Amino acid sequence: MKTENELDTALQDAFQEEDRDLLKKYAAEPAVYEMLAQSFRGRNRWLSILAFVYTLGFFALAVWCALRFFGTDPDAYKAQIGWAAGFVASFMVVGFIKVWFWLDMQRYAAAREIKRLELAIARLAQG
Repeated sequence: MKTENELDTALQDAFQEEDRDLLKKYAAEPAVYEMLAQSFRGRNRWLSILAFVYTLGFFALAVWCALRFFGTDPDAYKAQIGWAAGFVASFMVVGFIKVWFWLDMQRYAAAREIKRLELAIARLAQG
């Protein structure tokens, strides 16, 4: 059984020059900021923009709740609990949206790997 490096070398040898250029495009792993920017360039960029705006809004709401929490009278327990709950809920929404962005970036990474495999299979099928 061949090791992963031997298999990669065998695949590289099977490719023609134009295929190598295309493979280099998909082989390089982009940085995190490039993957995030790719989320804003895709077919659902409006959803990414909307999520980003919501993230900023909920972050601002969390900061506002924190400021109001500390500015509340220490004897007003109900008000403090309300502002603390608003702070926690706002940061939870920010965290959920962040997880959604990470999943979206992983989807693009998986699509890039599938394209690499499709290219390799197409070249091997041609002989």
